Amino acid sequence: MRDEGCFVQFIHSGGEHKPDIGRIKKWNPIDHKHKRKFMRQAGKCTADPKDPKVEEGEIMFWGEWEPESTAQEIDNPINHGPRYIYEP
Repeated sequence: MRDEGCFVQFIHSGGEHKPDIGRIKKWNPIDHKHKRKFMRQAGKCTADPKDPKVEEGEIMFWGEWEPESTAQEIDNPINHGPRYIYEP
C-alpha cells in the first residue's frame, strides 16, 4: 500500500459558533446543537496532487471542535463567510 494522504469532507449544515464570554467559546454540551468553527491550526498540505512537495505552516479550515477554544473576530467578514477564527 502506498503512503499517501487523503482529505475527506463531511458537509456540515449547522451554523457558526459564537464566543460565550469575551473571546472564549466554552465546551459545547451534548444537549446543544452542533455548529461549525473556522479554525487556525498548524498543519501540512500539498498544494498540487501531482507535486509531492509538502508545505508546513498554519492552515485554516471549517471544522467541528467541541472543546474550549479562543476566538478572534474577523473585522470585515465576507458575505456567508466566517465571522470568527478559532484556535483550539
